[in-house]
Amino acid sequence: MHLHTHIVDRTRSWQVGELMEQCGAVGQALLQPVAAASMEGASLALDAKQIANFHENGFVAHPAISTAGEAARLHSLLDGLLESKAGFHEGAQFDMLNGDDLRVRSTSVQICDPENYEPRLRHTLFRTNALAIAKQLLGPGAQPIFSHAIFKPAHYGAPTPWHQDDAFHADFDYPQISVWMPLQDVTTTNGCMHFIPGSHRGELLAHRCYNHDPHANALECFADIELSNAVACPLLAGGCTIHTGRTLHYASGNETDAGRWAYIVAFYLPPRRRRVQAVPWFDLTRTAKMARRRAWLRRGGFLVHWWRTEFSNRLRRALGG
Repeated sequence: MHLHTHIVDRTRSWQVGELMEQCGAVGQALLQPVAAASMEGASLALDAKQIANFHENGFVAHPAISTAGEAARLHSLLDGLLESKAGFHEGAQFDMLNGDDLRVRSTSVQICDPENYEPRLRHTLFRTNALAIAKQLLGPGAQPIFSHAIFKPAHYGAPTPWHQDDAFHADFDYPQISVWMPLQDVTTTNGCMHFIPGSHRGELLAHRCYNHDPHANALECFADIELSNAVACPLLAGGCTIHTGRTLHYASGNETDAGRWAYIVAFYLPPRRRRVQAVPWFDLTRTAKMARRRAWLRRGGFLVHWWRTEFSNRLRRALGG
């Protein structure tokens, strides 16, 4: 039996994370693909009522996809990435709303695929249980496509505008769900999620750059939205919401004395490339993070990107993950 297979067979993914914390940099690099391949064995499952509510409303909340202890650990790891500006020069860390204007303070910071900068995020109870839920809702072929973490600073953390995730990938046609976990308790005063029930059954609505600013990284829906039936989803740390790519959603701002982190993993079925509809909002976008991303790729970042994606995916398939 190969060493990788032995580890994957006998160790849960979050236990690989604990093992990696005890290793040096070389050990962490070697165990990183193993951790990705070991996202299996979760015991969490949605019940029939939760699944029915998800399909009816386009979202559902679950009280505990992880533990408060793990949420606190992830909070600390993401604080470190925020402080070090990890991924900034790759275009992976940016302010969602102000277009990385250094003259103004950041009000909503996003880190894309934070696992690329902190491997211990790859192998958690959260990700393992999220994958199990994705396979329940999408089918056994569900696989992670993207993750991101969003930080709203204390007192002035800005709301995330109403939008549909499908607006970010309208060139592709595929089912998608996002699993959103707060790393501290969340309410309407510090940034919990809000949803419009049933909005997933409609078409992709018109979006634009936030506040008409082509330098902003966020999109906002500007169609007429009936907000009177919006549902807020306060949660304890380690709970989660799950929503489809078509569901209209929003997160409130942070008025409290502590920063708010949310960690999100999106899952999908392999896409069919098809222009669903015209997406003029992308034609107008000119963000600083896009420019940083292009420059990083030209400097050789495309090789790093290949290692992180294609190589890891092939290794995971070879290991049966």
